Amino acid sequence: SNQQTYKENDKKLKDIENIFSNYGESFSKEELEEILKDGEIRFENKTPPGYKDNKKSENKYGDLIVWKQILEFSKTCDKPICFITNDDKEDWWIQEYEKPSNGRFELKKEIYKEFSNNFEMYTLKKFMEKSKENLGIQIKEENLENVEKIRENRNIKKSETQFITSKSEVIN
Repeated sequence: SNQQTYKENDKKLKDIENIFSNYGESFSKEELEEILKDGEIRFENKTPPGYKDNKKSENKYGDLIVWKQILEFSKTCDKPICFITNDDKEDWWIQEYEKPSNGRFELKKEIYKEFSNNFEMYTLKKFMEKSKENLGIQIKEENLENVEKIRENRNIKKSETQFITSKSEVIN
């Protein structure tokens, strides 16, 4: 069909699919058990990320599992890590005026200490603004406003996250 041919010949679409299709390997049962043990210690010490989810009955270690996946990915990546999340709780972010302003220093320190990778975090809105500013990507102001409204209304599941390995890899 024409649509299939179009998808096969669309270089930008392939580039985007390549960026967002590398999720890494799932953890084994034994690895997950170790992460959960580590989670108890981290939660007791309020070590980010995830300790704000300590009261959850389900998936309270979800943020920590995502973080461990980022650390695992860092082992094989020699580029800066850029993590995009709409989870705006203080166990990921330094808060200014009750809004996320910068990723927690403990996270940056942990990833750098283990793998010498630089680590940056952005909300989706901030990532879109940076892409517009630094890469010249055309993004309408109304789209930025809509992303912020959605975040504020908490219509985006806070656990929805995605990371990419390099700002320069976004769209070439």
